[in-house]
Amino acid sequence: MHAGTTSDVFLRDNLEWLGLASNWSKFSATAGLGVIHKGYFEQGMIILGPYLPQSGGESNVQGASYSEGGALYALGLINAGCGTGTAVTTYLRDTLNTANGEIVQHGAALGLGIAGMGSKNMEAFEDLKRALYMDSAIAGEAAGYAMGLTMLGTAAEEPIREMLSYTRETQHEKIIRGLAVGIAFIFYGRQEQANETIDQLLAEKVIQSFRYDVIQAHRRFRIPFYAMVASTRWLWRMQERPTTMQSANYCISLFPTHQMMSGGRR
Repeated sequence: MHAGTTSDVFLRDNLEWLGLASNWSKFSATAGLGVIHKGYFEQGMIILGPYLPQSGGESNVQGASYSEGGALYALGLINAGCGTGTAVTTYLRDTLNTANGEIVQHGAALGLGIAGMGSKNMEAFEDLKRALYMDSAIAGEAAGYAMGLTMLGTAAEEPIREMLSYTRETQHEKIIRGLAVGIAFIFYGRQEQANETIDQLLAEKVIQSFRYDVIQAHRRFRIPFYAMVASTRWLWRMQERPTTMQSANYCISLFPTHQMMSGGRR
């Protein structure tokens, strides 16, 4: 409701209620600042300064990692699609590489992926890949999404090969899900080129029932992968993770549907 308005009156009027937030609720509440201040690139670091990890690394205060991770995600939302090479993406990359906590890594990866969406920057991709190879379910899931966002719409073969390879190695379902959605991002707008990979995933049964419902729907209806997820019976799975739903809702707002691309009405 307040996206892009910079109006945080609701948050200020409900500070006591916000103070009750813990864990992922705290992550989502902090990340919501990024939605409110979306597009105000110059003020992003100032607005989120009190919540961001300090130069010495993430805080040791109990529960602080969730607000710090949410702030990093919010920073990416504010700077969505600004590309790489900016001070913000450099900061997000440095934080991702130096952070030890998986919650902070999760937020840094999401922020980096959204800020550098479609940039095709291989340095950022390699940073995300290193986070993926740590095999942390929480950080790895976000890295999978972010790798796909960085290479959005490129259908790049080598990144896809590396991501597919890791789906066979990891035992974490969350990482497999993140990589599967990331691969869909890479094939965004390249439906015919995606067919071979889709057939391969179906044959290997990498993602089981989630894989079948969502990938088949993506192929059949030619609409954005996240939008398809949000409209299937698997929505309840995403609702278990507020950060996943936040990513879904934001990406749906960014990506045009097939009807819009065809010149139809929204």
